[in-house]
Amino acid sequence: MNAVDAPTISPLETSSFPLFDHQLIEASAGTGKTYTIANLYLRLLIGHGGSDSQAERRYMPHELLVVTFTEAATQELKQRIRKRIQVAQHAFVTHQAPADDPFLNTLLTDITHHDQAAYQLRVAERGMDEAAIFTIHGFCYRILSQHAFESSTPFNLSLLTDSDELWEQAVTDFWRKEFYALPRPLAKQVYSLWKTPQDLLKTLKPWFNYPILTLKTHPIDQLDERYQTYLAHITQFKKDWLEYYTEALHALKQSDFKAASYRHVAKWWDQVTLWAHSKIWNPPACLLKSFEKLLSYDDVFPPVLQSLMDKIHDFIQMPMTFHDLLIQKALIGIQAEITQLKKKSNQLTFDDLLTRLHSALNGPDKTQLACQIQTEFPLAIIDEFQDTDTLQYQIFKSIYPQNTRCHGLFMIGDPKQAIYAFRGANLFTYIQAKHLTHSRFTLLTNWRASLVMIQTCNVLFERHPAPFVYDQDIPFIPIDASPQAHKKSFLLHHKPDPAMTWFTLSDETDKPINKETYLTHMTNKTVNEIVSLLTLSRYGYCQLKEGDQTQPLQSQDIAILVRTNTQAKLIQSALTEQGIASVYLSERDNVFNTLEAKSLYRILKACCYPHDNEALLEALASSLLGYDAFKLDALKSNEAEWETLTEEFIDYAHRWNTQGIIACIRYILFNRNLPQQLLSKPTG
Repeated sequence: MNAVDAPTISPLETSSFPLFDHQLIEASAGTGKTYTIANLYLRLLIGHGGSDSQAERRYMPHELLVVTFTEAATQELKQRIRKRIQVAQHAFVTHQAPADDPFLNTLLTDITHHDQAAYQLRVAERGMDEAAIFTIHGFCYRILSQHAFESSTPFNLSLLTDSDELWEQAVTDFWRKEFYALPRPLAKQVYSLWKTPQDLLKTLKPWFNYPILTLKTHPIDQLDERYQTYLAHITQFKKDWLEYYTEALHALKQSDFKAASYRHVAKWWDQVTLWAHSKIWNPPACLLKSFEKLLSYDDVFPPVLQSLMDKIHDFIQMPMTFHDLLIQKALIGIQAEITQLKKKSNQLTFDDLLTRLHSALNGPDKTQLACQIQTEFPLAIIDEFQDTDTLQYQIFKSIYPQNTRCHGLFMIGDPKQAIYAFRGANLFTYIQAKHLTHSRFTLLTNWRASLVMIQTCNVLFERHPAPFVYDQDIPFIPIDASPQAHKKSFLLHHKPDPAMTWFTLSDETDKPINKETYLTHMTNKTVNEIVSLLTLSRYGYCQLKEGDQTQPLQSQDIAILVRTNTQAKLIQSALTEQGIASVYLSERDNVFNTLEAKSLYRILKACCYPHDNEALLEALASSLLGYDAFKLDALKSNEAEWETLTEEFIDYAHRWNTQGIIACIRYILFNRNLPQQLLSKPTG
């Protein structure tokens, strides 16, 4: 795309924002996205259409669809919107808004019937419990349940929140049906790739994250027949290579091929020859890439090499490797197994909610279903739109077509966050939506950070011509500071400290170092800096200032961002050595894999089986209860104490059965004074 075609972006004026059609709002972190959503929500409730008379309809909360991506975010949005309604209602009742609230003052000026607006807001506040604020999956579930007939969804469907067991069963069934009866040589090839069904599932899982992808090739009927064809192809190529490679390499050496290129090709030539002599059938992926690169030199090869080049060309045109054939068959087969299992149990997974609604919106009754959803929710606001994937965007685009004033789709998000693949977003989905949307707005004021931090970030990112790679579609737009931003600062020795500081190794070593040394060095740098800041804070030389108020820096004010779990453990271990407590938070880690979860499992197991001596010993030895070897050994000869412990766990079991597991765990924590004991430890 040329620069002249780049979408233009206008600063957002919330009070005049068009309340119809597709609208895109790009907003960086801290610029008031949630506040903007709440203000747009207010306008829709009281019929403030701005300059557009057709947008003056008054809506109720159950008619305004707001979609975000976590349950926590939906609850926060509800609370923020409810609070904003209360403030606005008070303003209309008293005919006066806070002086520092220009948006509400604009509404008071534009709307003449304050009593009517106050009444509308009072009714809306009462209806907030029915507000249509959902996660994307919650929205899909509601539509499929309410429009079961149009979406071809079973009336009594149940939602499967944890599909791991289903996947395990499906891959095991596929493994048994397809691989057990294979001839021994073929079975050995499969076993060389995956030792167990779980290994196969681990390989395939990433593919199943893209439910709308389809395989271009036809399904495989006879795997053994295709395998024999594949072996014949490989065998013939190896034979041809060993027949020609010495003569071809000699001819290549005598040609005018560049010396540097020749050394590279000669090294790769030896690798191919080793593979041709080996009993390994699947060519390594690096060799296939090298084949393709070699063919790009085709015009400089002497004629004697042409015969071998033709054979290489034919070889890489082979449709699929055997590994790819197995992947294809497994993808199709396991997906079919999953479909059958869910059909038998009448269950849907979270991904099924999306694919089922997407299919319904593209099926025979698509117009009728879309119209029904539009009638129920005339306007939709998509929060965190940068996290929307292709399937989700297609759903909303099908429901709310463009170029109409009858309904609206407002998308708000930060495109810069869409470049992070781990969030599950699709950058190109965002770019597509941006190009298809005629009106684009941005929020230009950061209300969270200090003035110097905003200025520093602006300077840093403006120094690069394309800081987010796709500069035509995701340009860096400098952010303004809020009017109070200059009052925020980080004081060191009673003077403002620079907003950004870099640690480098350039002054300490001129020689290259390995990764382990680098990580150790930077870990020590980081921890030493934190220790220094907290020590200065203890004596009043390190403070956080906002306005006239100052407070000493505390350990909970410090966040350390790392790339990997390994780096986190290095930092946390070094902090513990210095007596500084820290908490590691990660969206990738499974809470059930933590030491605390395993300890809690052992305690609950002992509650279930209090007369099982082994289960009780495991619970006592867990990291939470913390009995050491000497204490456990002493218990064996103290029958009275052992009886007391057994009675204690019988009591826990009774509480679990009568009051619930949460009440039981809470009682255990405080009955054994676990909070005090844990807090006394370095990692408590």
